[in-house]
Amino acid sequence: MPKTPSPLIDDKDLSALHQAARKYARAALSTNTQRGYRSDFEDFVHWCHRVNRKSLPASPETVALYLTQMSQHLKTSSLRRRVTAICRAHELSKFSSPTLDSGVKTVLRGIIRTKGEAASHAAPTLLKHITRLVSAMPDSLKGKRDTALLLLGFAGGFRRSELVGIDVDDVSLHEEGLVVNLSRSKTDQTGRGRKVPICYGTHSHLCPVRTFLSWLSASNITTGPVFRPVDQWGSLGDARLTAQSVRLVLKEGLLRAGISPRGFSGHSLRAGFVTVAFINGASEREVQSSTGHVNSNVLRRYHRDANLFRQSASKKLGL
Repeated sequence: MPKTPSPLIDDKDLSALHQAARKYARAALSTNTQRGYRSDFEDFVHWCHRVNRKSLPASPETVALYLTQMSQHLKTSSLRRRVTAICRAHELSKFSSPTLDSGVKTVLRGIIRTKGEAASHAAPTLLKHITRLVSAMPDSLKGKRDTALLLLGFAGGFRRSELVGIDVDDVSLHEEGLVVNLSRSKTDQTGRGRKVPICYGTHSHLCPVRTFLSWLSASNITTGPVFRPVDQWGSLGDARLTAQSVRLVLKEGLLRAGISPRGFSGHSLRAGFVTVAFINGASEREVQSSTGHVNSNVLRRYHRDANLFRQSASKKLGL
């Protein structure tokens, strides 16, 4: 009689494959995205608990009521994110998502039509802002760090996470400036990488290359994170600055320079790079190669804002 073939994979190996598959599924989203989804779904769970409704699986009516109440204080972009979080939680738990119900979609469309979908954007740091920021910077170790951080962030159009994620080994010096090798970013989760050139500036005090090298020299940093904490006594830490630190450094600098920080955020350096580059005649392709924008529509909004007054018909009214 023919022998019964033994299984190719035993139960132990199969269990290991399941664990690996779950690990890869989690890796499909960035850590920040996963954290955001968890936070949004937890808010939904707490709301359901307060109104004595089931959160998983939730009914379409429950989701519709939740969105209706949250619309009183949340932006439409935040509501869309909550819907995505609820949908993903149900999918991961092998439940049909109530967010796919036509009634839920109708309620969300109605909220958006009623509230509008205008997005608020960070004010860009223009060259006039950068000049005043740098001029008001103190001549200290922290001042050198903040100057290098702001100028490099502005000249490279980096996201906050990209900027604080730079290590010494990511930067190489060339005849025309620096090249920063970003191994991973928000829109490059697979690690293809992107090289961002930083050219020497005409004015030494505004030059992102010279101020960057000055910071490394003053701090004696030769390996690891480039941007690190400096305490009130001028002592350098070993840890990496957080993305939130970029906003705090910019806000502190604006106040010192006599500029109201209202409207500015950690994204303002990146917004400023794109805006100023377009004002000075850079092409969409040139800007996109530096910033790594995947969606050209975002860049075109910056382009429109940069040309708002330059292409205004009101200039031809003869007033």
